[in-house]
Amino acid sequence: MLQGEMQDDPLGVHGLFPFENSTLGGSQADSFSIKDGHLFLTDKKHPLITHDKWLAEDPLCQLDWSKVWGRFHQVARYILPMHKVLWWRILHHNVITAVRLQHFIPGTSPVCRHCGSASETVGHLFWGCADASKLWGLSYDLLASLLTGKFTAAPTLSSIRDPLDLSPAKYLPVVAAIHSLTFWAVWRVHCSFVFDNTIYNFALLKASFHSLLKQHITTSFLVAKQKSLLAHFELVWCCSAAISIDASGFLLIIL
Repeated sequence: MLQGEMQDDPLGVHGLFPFENSTLGGSQADSFSIKDGHLFLTDKKHPLITHDKWLAEDPLCQLDWSKVWGRFHQVARYILPMHKVLWWRILHHNVITAVRLQHFIPGTSPVCRHCGSASETVGHLFWGCADASKLWGLSYDLLASLLTGKFTAAPTLSSIRDPLDLSPAKYLPVVAAIHSLTFWAVWRVHCSFVFDNTIYNFALLKASFHSLLKQHITTSFLVAKQKSLLAHFELVWCCSAAISIDASGFLLIIL
């Protein structure tokens, strides 16, 4: 892909490597940097990663991953780092489940410990399991009420993984928050069940999700107030009676 003969010590050229008669992807290149290589591969949509595991779970999961990666980086400013990491690992089908644990500990059952009706894959844990699916229905109903007429999608395995083009771009903070918090609620209650031997059911998933959402909205409101961005906060979040700011400047949340 990159051909040519290096002329000088690369340590003395600030990361730009000069080559003699060099080409990058068939085009003339007078110098080379890691950034040049990254941009070249991005432009060519180089198939560095495949996602056959998602296709095995649902043949309809035919996402354009080159667009998914680009869109996903837009949500970083709207969600907590740990929520972003979990979502990123889900996209990569890289979360410890009973199916994956079976590879590490032979003899371990791959069956879902919550419903007992299917193998506990990443897709099943976060979508296919009855209580998780019910929580996504609640989340999407909430999005439809918060963004009346602006968010009308129904939850599917493909849409919950990559929902970032399901509404106008200015409402991305709401869509990203709802999805990341739904993932985190499922993961938090699941981990408590696995490690602390607590109960796992829809009521706990719903309570966890509502608690996380209220914390997120309140924090966003306080940050906006501190930075004199309340007008923008109202434009994005206060599109229904569920979230509003009263005449005294207090935040009201009704879920």
